[in-house]
Parts: sequence; structure tokens; C-alpha cells
Amino acid sequence: MNNILKIKKLKKRARLIPGASPGTLITVDGSEPSRIFLVAYGKDDLIERPLADIEEIPKLTVKWPIVWMQVTGLGDQEMLKSVAEVSGLSTLSLEDIANQNQRAKIDIIDDNCFISLQGAHLNDGVFEAKQLDLWVRKNLVTTFIETDLEWFVSVQNRIRKGNNNLRIFGSEYLIYAILDTVIDHYFPVLESIADNLYALEQEVFESESYRVLSAVNRERRNLFEIQRALKPMLELVQSLQKQDAFPYPSELDPYFRDLRDHVHMAIDAVEARREHARTIIDMVMSVSNHRMSETMKVLTIIATIFIPLSFIAGVFGMNFDPSASPFNMPELRWKYGYFFALGLMLTVGVGFALYFKKKRWLNNEND
Repeated sequence: MNNILKIKKLKKRARLIPGASPGTLITVDGSEPSRIFLVAYGKDDLIERPLADIEEIPKLTVKWPIVWMQVTGLGDQEMLKSVAEVSGLSTLSLEDIANQNQRAKIDIIDDNCFISLQGAHLNDGVFEAKQLDLWVRKNLVTTFIETDLEWFVSVQNRIRKGNNNLRIFGSEYLIYAILDTVIDHYFPVLESIADNLYALEQEVFESESYRVLSAVNRERRNLFEIQRALKPMLELVQSLQKQDAFPYPSELDPYFRDLRDHVHMAIDAVEARREHARTIIDMVMSVSNHRMSETMKVLTIIATIFIPLSFIAGVFGMNFDPSASPFNMPELRWKYGYFFALGLMLTVGVGFALYFKKKRWLNNEND
């Protein structure tokens, strides 16, 4: 199978030195350089362009109802600090952004909101959890992501079309749209895993057991990683629904409930696929045991046939001198004694085989 998801060596991530000061930023060699793309819009107008000067942000937040600053790449610490200074982001939150692999969470800081979560991404058929961080301050929404992905394409297309909820409601609906897009990206990954598991189920009776087991264990590891990312996300979405934690217009309540339902659906899909993987493993073990039983049955039948033949050969192989007594192996002096012994062995062997066949012990299945 060429489309089986595989687990590869984990990418090296930024790790703080134990005892480092809070707010310390660590970047990994090879991190993408930081760049900013600006989307500012209202009900009737829109601008989209790369942002070269961070100092433009205060003026833009006054001019436009919603300003969305997309920061991609975490390799430029100075730029990240400038973004944090202009947007009012705390050093502790900036540390969480720079040091990836954070647990999904929401922090309310004064009237501002910091959200961190893990999204799903397939890299050459390999599942990777990608961290997305959002900083919401009044009408300014800042997103941070480690590498350029297509998560925001659908949201930006909806903003361009105009005359929809993204252009009507405030930054709260933009937060909902971004989170909904990130959660929805889990479903293609889960469908891919489901397809792989169904294909592996068909291979159970055709391929070597160890190969199927190895592939199923890779899928189980993928599902474990997805579950580890989704469960804290459910807590995050439930916290968002509490209006005192994240105030939003009551008109948006159905949308945030829908967001919670999507997370539940994804978690249920993970559990269903994990159960499917366990079922396949049980099938593999059952097939292996069946094959072993069939092998042992054949060997037992062969041994059963040859036991009496060995007895006959042993009897005619005894070295009693026939000249000492007429009862000592008289067949040794018989002209056809050798052929008689071979014929006796053949008769006994064929007789046992016919008996086993009559008892249906030689059949592959019991009728």
C-alpha cells in the first residue's frame, strides 16, 4: 500500500533550557523567516497585502473595523518581539508561540484573549500536528503559525466575496471561522486513516502478518497523536462558549455550539478508527493462529502416518540370527521379504490416509 500513513522521526522543536527566565525565546536552526500578511476589512471594503512596517498597525486599527495580521514563520525573534510590542502580546504568550507543541488552551488577559491549539497537517502522507496561536485585542486579530499552510485560504476567500457573516460581524466571528477551518482539516486526515485501515483489513488474509501489524501500529500512533491534540481542544471550545471568558454577541452562540459539535465528531471518529485498528489486530492474530493450527494439523497427520511405518522398519531391522532359531526373523531368508516389508508399509500409509480423509481431517474446512 502506497498511501498508508507513516510515522517518521519527529521534527526537532524549540526547547527551553531548564531554569530559563520566563519569556525566553528559543528558535530552532532552519526555522522559516518571519513574514507578515495583512488583511483589513469592513462591510464594504477590503485590503490585502504583505506588511513591511509594523508601525502601521495602530493607524490601521483606527481606520478598519477588523485587522487580521498573519505572522508566518518563527525564525525572526526581533520581528516577533516587534509584533508583540505593537499588539500588546505578553512575553509569556510569546514564549508559548515560539516554543511549539503547546497544549490547546485559552488565556484571558485583561480584555484580550490568547488562544493556542494544534491543527492537522499531512506531510507526504505523514500526520503532523501544527500549532496555531491567536492573539485577539479589540479589532486586531494576530495569528502565528510555524510554516505556510492552506488553512486560511477558505477564510480569506469568504472575506473577499463580501456580503457574509465575516464582513458583517466583528473579530469574534473571524475567530470562529479560523477555529472552524482548523478543526475541519482533521476530517480529511481521519478519512485517509479510515481508507488505510479498510485496505489493511482486506490484506489480512493475503499479506504477511507482521507487515499488516506494522502498518496498523503506524495508524494507531497517528490516531493517538490526533486524540492528544483534540481532547484539550474540546476544553478550549467549551471555554469559548462561556461568554464571561470570551465575550461575543449572542447571535454567534449557535456557531460556537457547532464548533463544539465538530470537535466531538472528530473525537468520535478517532475512537471509531482506534476500535477498527484493534479489530484488525485481533483478526491478524486469529488468522495467524489458524494458519499455525493448519500447519500443526498437517505435521501431526504426517507424524501419525510415519509412526507405524517406523515401527515396521524397526521390527524388520532387528538383528536376530535366523540360523539360531526358525522363529528368528524367517522373512530375512524369504525371496520376497524386502518387497513384502515395503508393501506392508505402503498399505499401512495409504490406509491411514484414507481413514483421515473419511474423517475429514485432511479438508481445509469442516463441512
